[in-house]
Amino acid sequence: MKVPLYVAVGGLVIGVSGMMSMGIGSFLSSESEEEISRKEREKIALQRKVDPESVRKRVQEFLSSIGIGESDSLSLSGKLVGGAEDLLAPKGGKSPVKGALVTAASYITGAIIPSSPYIAGLGGLEGVLSSFLISGIAIAVVGYMIGIVSSVNPRRKSLEMSVLGLGAAVATYLLGNLLSSLLGIHLA
Repeated sequence: MKVPLYVAVGGLVIGVSGMMSMGIGSFLSSESEEEISRKEREKIALQRKVDPESVRKRVQEFLSSIGIGESDSLSLSGKLVGGAEDLLAPKGGKSPVKGALVTAASYITGAIIPSSPYIAGLGGLEGVLSSFLISGIAIAVVGYMIGIVSSVNPRRKSLEMSVLGLGAAVATYLLGNLLSSLLGIHLA
């Protein structure tokens, strides 16, 4: 009974550590994006007061870059200078705290799911296969939901995520076995 407990505790410790790391990383990333956008918006607003023609040219370049023809982008750019910040440096609208919490919850869920057979006391090949099965089902369900939300074929998205996710799990398992053999570590 000790080995499944060790695997479960190890998986959860790594999960909690990753949850904190990924949550903090998400928070800092979102906060930085928000700060950069705010500074760029301030810069554009100041530039519009000092040199509105340069802002109009930037708006025209932006419109051209998204496929609007030269004559249309020229005529539209003059009308859109007043809202240049919204075109050239849109507000993120994401809450850094919310993003961090979603990332943290997703990460810990991703650690609990494959650890659950070991938490239940399964070990050995039965634990490994149960972990792969439960993880595969969870990945398939998430892939299907992503497919629906993103308007792509949900079955294809589910299959793609399952193959990649389980492929990574099998590769990690095999790497762990290889390292255990090379380092002479055996938990049985």
